[in-house]
Amino acid sequence: PPLNKVAALAPLLRWLRATPMRFRFYLFFIMWPFTNVRRWVLARLGGPRPACLHLRCLGDLPEVAVRSTLPPPRARSSSLSTTTSGAGSTLRVVVISDTHGLHDELTARVPACDILIHCGDICVEDRGLTAPDGGAGAIERVRNVGKWLHGLPCQYVVLVGGNHDRILADLGAYQVRAILEDAFGGDEKERRVFYLKDETVEVLGV
Repeated sequence: PPLNKVAALAPLLRWLRATPMRFRFYLFFIMWPFTNVRRWVLARLGGPRPACLHLRCLGDLPEVAVRSTLPPPRARSSSLSTTTSGAGSTLRVVVISDTHGLHDELTARVPACDILIHCGDICVEDRGLTAPDGGAGAIERVRNVGKWLHGLPCQYVVLVGGNHDRILADLGAYQVRAILEDAFGGDEKERRVFYLKDETVEVLGV
């Protein structure tokens, strides 16, 4: 039933987004109030509580446990092909998503890790290159997210697009990677943020 209700709203949302005037109405009176209310509720609740799923694969079957504290990350390696082995090695992976333009507020909450995976929805509402400004605002938001990701205390970042990230699909993987690398100010050999679209990447042996 909840899915049916969401599906019933889809034609209304498409109608609201059809013209610039309706789209502004949608942003000012629907999306932004919803975002601000959600931000207020999360602030009052103290934000997300730390928890992690710990996998310890030393025998035939992995040992799985939910813990309230994160294990220490591995020592930083100089290349993607470098891995750490042995009973004491731990790979810390942090997974986030749906930051919707509020990523700066999460900076202090992202723990140091080996790999950070962002599962999409970096934008609040995105019309891609069809926006009235030709997508310039969305491109700048992507660049801002790139700077934020490069500044986090993690060794590597894997980013994929979500249903709110039309600009990523419109630009294409090559141009998105160029924007992220420009935000970092580095080159291909120094790349720490990997944007994937229908692809895979092996990082630190996983």
